[in-house]
Amino acid sequence: MDVSALIGTRLRMQRLKDARLFSGWVDTAVGGMVHVSLSSEEDIEEGDHFFCEGHTFTHRLSFKAFVERSLGNGKGARYMMRLVAPPVSTTANEHPRYRVPPMSVTLTAGEDVCQGTLEDVSIAGLGVMSPIRFDKGMLVNVDIPEPVGPMRLTAQVRYFRNMGENEDAQLGLQIFGMERESAQKWVQFVHWVAVGNRPRASA
Repeated sequence: MDVSALIGTRLRMQRLKDARLFSGWVDTAVGGMVHVSLSSEEDIEEGDHFFCEGHTFTHRLSFKAFVERSLGNGKGARYMMRLVAPPVSTTANEHPRYRVPPMSVTLTAGEDVCQGTLEDVSIAGLGVMSPIRFDKGMLVNVDIPEPVGPMRLTAQVRYFRNMGENEDAQLGLQIFGMERESAQKWVQFVHWVAVGNRPRASA
């Protein structure tokens, strides 16, 4: 399986010199080159070597690569990485995560209600930027509007990561439950994104 199968998915990266972990998105991948973007600036240097791992619906791809060039990317960072050997493919039992253009969703937990921004999806969960804090373990209702929805799902907060002062926080949600109709829409939506479609961003 070629690394191009990872385009649009989350990539885990472990730097070999210090075992530090990073996480980014595969923007493009062809042959022995992979372009990876991170949401924030990191102390990654040209020449750094990494062990990388990504997932498709059926397989896990792992490979070693080094940073050939650092590219500008606005608020975050983007890197051109060159594989040092062909990727190794094994059967996976983890759901891949796919990036989507920012989409407005409504988050509700008790009396707390806010507008969040959907950033990535998988069959089992989603990533949302939230202006208010939701503690780990809380159950949150997520309302997703048209054209993807309307649908409502209940999810449990797996992590809440502050991105900086006066910045929204990153919320990792694991789907806890939803009505049958919403479940069907959600699965269709994730598969639709997985094959390269992208919904229009909403304000």
